[in-house]
Amino acid sequence: MERLVEFVVQLVAGDLDARLEPSPVSDEMDAIVVGLNMLAEELQALTVDLETRVGQRTRQLSSQKRSAHVLGWKIRPGRGRRTGMTLFSRHA
Repeated sequence: MERLVEFVVQLVAGDLDARLEPSPVSDEMDAIVVGLNMLAEELQALTVDLETRVGQRTRQLSSQKRSAHVLGWKIRPGRGRRTGMTLFSRHA
């Protein structure tokens, strides 16, 4: 039980690489261990995917901001539908 609690603490602390080997007994605790290992794998995959998507979107926004600046437009705070910004406002 201590190993299981330590494993859960690792996961809660963000160590999504942590895994716990099931015991040779294959009892109910091992079923929980296998389930938690699967959950950790899924969380790790989702985290990697989200980080990738955030990086891609950040690069897109940076590129759009540079393009807008070249064209003489600027991004300024406003009431944009999703971003809270008014894009492409001609600066004076």
